[in-house]
Amino acid sequence: MPSTPALQAACSSFTCSGAIAEFERALIHERTVLGLAEAKRKGKRGGRPRSLSEKDAAAAKALLADSTLSSKEVAARFGVSKATLYRNLASVS
Repeated sequence: MPSTPALQAACSSFTCSGAIAEFERALIHERTVLGLAEAKRKGKRGGRPRSLSEKDAAAAKALLADSTLSSKEVAARFGVSKATLYRNLASVS
């Protein structure tokens, strides 16, 4: 325990500040969880939009199966990289 009144007041001040900060953090967390639940209820999805739609991915798969175009040419046609093309093709049935 601090020995001087000034140190005791400082420690009490820091304890009080810490409690307020902890309370604020709990409020932020609660509002975030409620906001995410509301967005989910409305059918909203978070994150970055997909670069290739399902329709484009199926068309790209058909072009690659044709074998007249290389994967680099097919990717360029759809405006994506080869890695993105293959990543999206893996999700197409």
